[in-house]
Amino acid sequence: MNWNQHNVPDILTAPGRELARILGAEPVGPYRGPTRIIVPSLRTSLAAGESLKLKVIILSEEAPRSATLHWRKLGARRFAAIPLAHAVRGVYTVNLPAPGSDDFEYYIQVEPGNSEPVCFPATAPKLNQTVIVCR
Repeated sequence: MNWNQHNVPDILTAPGRELARILGAEPVGPYRGPTRIIVPSLRTSLAAGESLKLKVIILSEEAPRSATLHWRKLGARRFAAIPLAHAVRGVYTVNLPAPGSDDFEYYIQVEPGNSEPVCFPATAPKLNQTVIVCR
């Protein structure tokens, strides 16, 4: 109890107060900036029969109209699409069922409220994220 009452407040709140003092304002507030797509853990390989599970963070001023993962087997012409599921705040998830034993590529496309679509990786759909399937 002594540690909680004396040390924890200083460890957790003092850095925020110091930053606010230096900046002259509270650092916490709504995000104001361009829409960004963040994939914290990129998978570049999967075991045969393993599905691709991704957590996607969409940093945006407002909720997107749509968010989808587009994928295709390497060498294929057409992409298939799977919608991302909203988890909480700006966090989304997607689960691409095991694509068999074929290597594949994917990209994520987000359509913000009133601006142009944003893709991850930024070079998509010409150059996408690739995943190899280990047999």
